[in-house]
Amino acid sequence: MQIQAGQYKGRRIKTVANAPYRPSTSVVRKSLFEILGDLSGKHVLDLFAGVGSFGLECLSRGAKHVTFVEKYNGVLPILKSNLNNLNMREKYEIIEEDLISN
Repeated sequence: MQIQAGQYKGRRIKTVANAPYRPSTSVVRKSLFEILGDLSGKHVLDLFAGVGSFGLECLSRGAKHVTFVEKYNGVLPILKSNLNNLNMREKYEIIEEDLISN
């Protein structure tokens, strides 16, 4: 999987084999960003973030800040690794919480 557009276009996103989630496909993400339009300066909430493909794409396209929410411990290290690989330290927050049971 890779980032499709913006500053980090073409950069690879690490994923998890046999994860209990299914990442959004590139076709779905492309359609979504056509609907959302320009994200420059926007704050984005990536619920059920997984490895962060949606939020990373938003940051690449100029979002000011992304809040990632994810509870699955098997994915959190990869989400953090993906963010560190793109050196976006000041542009995100990770909330490790189960939104369903709260």
